[in-house]
Amino acid sequence: MKKCTPTLLSLLLVSLSLSACGSGGITKPHGSGWTFELVASGREVGIHSSLATTSDGTVYVAFNDLRHNDLHLARRLAARDWSITEIDTVGWVGEYVTICIDQNDHLHLAYQDTWNRRLRYAYQDGTGWTFEHLGPLSSRGESPSMIEQPDGIHMVEIFTASRTGSHSGSVNYWWKAPGGWQRLSELSLTYMRPFIGFAIGPNGPVIALIQKDYDGTAVTSSFAIVKQSAADGSGPWTREYIVNIDSYDSLKYGDRSIAIGFDNNDISHLVYLGRENVLKDTGGEDIDTGVRNSPIIMRTGAGGELWLTYVKGNTIHLSRHSTGAGWERMGQIGDIDPDGRYDMRIDADGIVHVSVYHRPAQQLWYGRWEASP
Repeated sequence: MKKCTPTLLSLLLVSLSLSACGSGGITKPHGSGWTFELVASGREVGIHSSLATTSDGTVYVAFNDLRHNDLHLARRLAARDWSITEIDTVGWVGEYVTICIDQNDHLHLAYQDTWNRRLRYAYQDGTGWTFEHLGPLSSRGESPSMIEQPDGIHMVEIFTASRTGSHSGSVNYWWKAPGGWQRLSELSLTYMRPFIGFAIGPNGPVIALIQKDYDGTAVTSSFAIVKQSAADGSGPWTREYIVNIDSYDSLKYGDRSIAIGFDNNDISHLVYLGRENVLKDTGGEDIDTGVRNSPIIMRTGAGGELWLTYVKGNTIHLSRHSTGAGWERMGQIGDIDPDGRYDMRIDADGIVHVSVYHRPAQQLWYGRWEASP
């Protein structure tokens, strides 16, 4: 186990040394109401990260070390005091990592095993870690997403493969029953992009995805919601709603930006980056303009409100949706120039948590913000 405890002096020295190297200087992230802590540093250390909190408020950040192709887990012991553990160092692992904490405060990690082209899963039950591969051989294990439910962990992940020029693939739906993981269903598609949104609504799971269609002469694209016919995820999938995009050119800057969630009235909101970099909600609301093609993240708060993060320029913006008020901008994180796959969560106390890789500084940062009531 490696201990990482950045002090005020070390953070100041890092800031000064970076300022001497860049035009205008590079500082740590800032934003009204936000506090930030350095978790790890190094080139491409934490470019993919995911975070979660336990019932007692302990924060965990899972992240990849792309220099050594390893997976690490950071635990927040106290303010600016992090303990970092190497979780998986076999082969090339850790990309697309996602973390979930169950009702017993046990940790679940899903991520890509790049060398073996498999989805890999790690589970910590309080006594140690166990590992297993999920899915067929030669799968990709891209963009896994897990949600903890009363009956166990539910997960979706993407398998993509290029076959005779058409990028075929499938979305696999997994459920961790008491006896282990079961693949309940599979949705096969062509020209599917490897970025999805995943939520479980009152009638079962839904997935938001991006699909490109080719008629032999032109590529057209669409944002789609596919819905499960069975509440437990074991039935066939049906495409319920499509936002058509005129051409590939109108989507090429937004092929990573899509999210879905349910508000406190159980109404689904598909948020996506549309034409001219306008962030849109299929409920009919334009959320913001000038949005960058970076992952957008939607989470549900303890009161049923929706929280959203997205990127404009070098700034992460935070918005909240509540019934009657629509989307409201709540704050932002500046001087970050986020890259890779960052994460955002909101805990039961209304505290917003963010993990993000700051590419110019080559650092993984953790931020927290006390949400207004």
